[in-house]
Amino acid sequence: MQYRVQLFLAFLSSLVLLVLHLIALRFFLYWSISWFDALLHVIGGFAVGTTLLFLTRACKDCSPWITPIMGAFLVSIFWEILEYSIGTTFAANNLLIDTSGDVFLSVFGGVCAAFISNSIETFHEKS
Repeated sequence: MQYRVQLFLAFLSSLVLLVLHLIALRFFLYWSISWFDALLHVIGGFAVGTTLLFLTRACKDCSPWITPIMGAFLVSIFWEILEYSIGTTFAANNLLIDTSGDVFLSVFGGVCAAFISNSIETFHEKS
């Protein structure tokens, strides 16, 4: 894939994530809309995946499928540990279910990043 497209996807998804997060904090969307947190986990996984694809574009040993998926998984695990350690997890009764769902959604975002990036790569090779 052309590096400009990778950079654009990484920048755009990170910008969308930041803007939506700031709006969510300002208007309490995490607490008033039940699915909003899930949406941001998917976008976050996508942002991590596309950023890693851009950063590892010159690496011949880096898989364009494994890199974004594992990156989204590892960043999501780190994020969940951070949330727990600073006390921002509110699902005390279902902490394991909430954390597992958040990690799954982030990995799904990484899968989307891999799929879209590889589809664009295939399109550029054919044209």
